[in-house]
Amino acid sequence: MTTRIYFSAPRMADIKQSTLQDMLSRWNLGTLYSYKPTDHGMMKQTLFIYTSSGNYVFKGNPLFPGQWKEEKFIIDQLSIHTNAPVPMPYLMDTNEDLFGYSYALMPLLPGVHYHDLDLHSLTEDEHSAILILLAATLVDLHGWETALAGEYDPGTDRIQPFDNSYYHFLEHQIMYWLEDARKYAPIKETDVTWVREQMISAEAAFRHLNTYSFVMGDYKSENILLQQHTDKWKVSGVFDFTTAYFGDPLADVVKFTNQLLWKGQQKEAALFLTSYLQRNDRSFSRNDVSSRLTIHFLYSLILKWGEAHATGQIDTEEKFTFREFASRHLEMVRSLY
Repeated sequence: MTTRIYFSAPRMADIKQSTLQDMLSRWNLGTLYSYKPTDHGMMKQTLFIYTSSGNYVFKGNPLFPGQWKEEKFIIDQLSIHTNAPVPMPYLMDTNEDLFGYSYALMPLLPGVHYHDLDLHSLTEDEHSAILILLAATLVDLHGWETALAGEYDPGTDRIQPFDNSYYHFLEHQIMYWLEDARKYAPIKETDVTWVREQMISAEAAFRHLNTYSFVMGDYKSENILLQQHTDKWKVSGVFDFTTAYFGDPLADVVKFTNQLLWKGQQKEAALFLTSYLQRNDRSFSRNDVSSRLTIHFLYSLILKWGEAHATGQIDTEEKFTFREFASRHLEMVRSLY
């Protein structure tokens, strides 16, 4: 299931150069020049491979059964329903004779990540244009719509609806991870009550959704590439669909907006978020949009609160509650649009 959250994965053992060449020969992809681990990708599943026929991304040791089949389905469908620059063709090999596990292979897309743009001398107008472009790209991804909320099931090769409703799916996810965060972080019963109140308050807004969209689930700087063409930039790559599903498209604005806010870039966050909302106007009331955004950002803050305490990122001397922490951030988000 792609809506699970993965914090770690089995790492690939050392791969021999001769084995990679055998793989390339299987696909008629020429001669291996060199290879190296990717700069990003916390799951350590990927390698950059440089060959006589081009450059590729190798993914091995899947996180869950059917990962490659799911990613191929999503990439193939995105190439049909959207203009997003996804890595095509996506090749997968279910045979385990070469590496001891199945693998996938796709083109290495050109470009740089948003967080590497500091290395380029951008004007304020260029920077603003890129943020608007990233918002427009996300709107394009959300052009793939479905009648039901759910996720792709590799076993049946179709989108499996969530049990009960999309709202109940979200409620279950949020309460599950709130309880999980209690293992590492201080969460009082009053915090739990407050979270439940937020969910109840937003229920009607989610009930008003009558169509659903592809949700990447991980739209952030590390999974987007930008490339300069003459006098303007374009999005040259969008990838990593391990956590994709079909639901409320507003869920996808959270990660990139948070990345900007955590860096103190409120002006940039406001431009990205408002640009998205202006382009993806589906005639919902402002209250509905605000209620849904509150829940999606609240979900991210629950994960952040647990992770930050588990990894020592929060000063335990500071005596603020989860509700106080989340409320401050939600107020900041509301001030953006």
